[in-house]
Amino acid sequence: MAENIVSIQGLTKDYGPLRALDGVSLDIPERSIFGILGPNGSGKTTLLSILMDILYPKSGSISIMGQPSSYELRKKIGCLLETPSFYSYLSAEDNLRIAAKIKDVDEADIPRVLKRLGLYERRASKFSAFSLGMKQRLALASALLGNPSLVVFDEPTNGLDPQGIVEVRGLIRELWSEGKTVIIASHLLDEVEKVCTHVAILKKGKLLATGSVEEVLGEGLTFKFSAGIKNEELRSILAKLNDIKSITQQGDLLIVNAYGQLTAEELNKLCFENGIVLSHLEMSRKKLESWFVEVTQNT
Repeated sequence: MAENIVSIQGLTKDYGPLRALDGVSLDIPERSIFGILGPNGSGKTTLLSILMDILYPKSGSISIMGQPSSYELRKKIGCLLETPSFYSYLSAEDNLRIAAKIKDVDEADIPRVLKRLGLYERRASKFSAFSLGMKQRLALASALLGNPSLVVFDEPTNGLDPQGIVEVRGLIRELWSEGKTVIIASHLLDEVEKVCTHVAILKKGKLLATGSVEEVLGEGLTFKFSAGIKNEELRSILAKLNDIKSITQQGDLLIVNAYGQLTAEELNKLCFENGIVLSHLEMSRKKLESWFVEVTQNT
């Protein structure tokens, strides 16, 4: 089992009367792609800002790589929070030189990150001449200076066209394949579903769910059964299972919504052992987006 590279315990943050984070506790496994999801105002950026020591919590603690959060540890984290901040009158290369000095990393790493983000040919261009997408790419390049083992991205695809989004998704997967841990806050749920290994869902500062993508998506299993004249007998057998949320009739089919990690093979075996031969068995998983909407609306 992977160790936790970040452990967050009881994090609370207030902005005057508004509670932005309400006792949030979660662990981020090493070598994972961890997605932090939530509607606007859910506390995603606040959480990442506290992680990076830009904001201070009212209560709670954070440990990084098994140690209490510190300035030296945070220098080892690649970070992109909200809007990229660079000097408009300086070139891409000169802006990265400043970033390298702040992060205390070798300037010799600048060509590598520029090439990786497709900006090497524009390294001498002023930041003010960059498109919004290019500015976002430069911010990603800055985050990768020094080859950090932990990278934090807040809305990394902001300003990117569809091709750029695909490229950033590929970059995140590459970083993960290199053994890095990537933390992403994003409202693009479909993108997170395609890329993340783990996920946490926030709403109004409260943690609603966290775990591997498989565990979280397991809350949204739907099965369609048919056993002909034995449908009622089938219903009574299924109703006894702890992981069943609801059973409804749709024509000749029983529609079963389930929690947990039930599989079609397990259910088919259960039916067979009880003398029921299924004429139809179909399993589908809710997309993360539909599950997310369902959870946040009902909380």
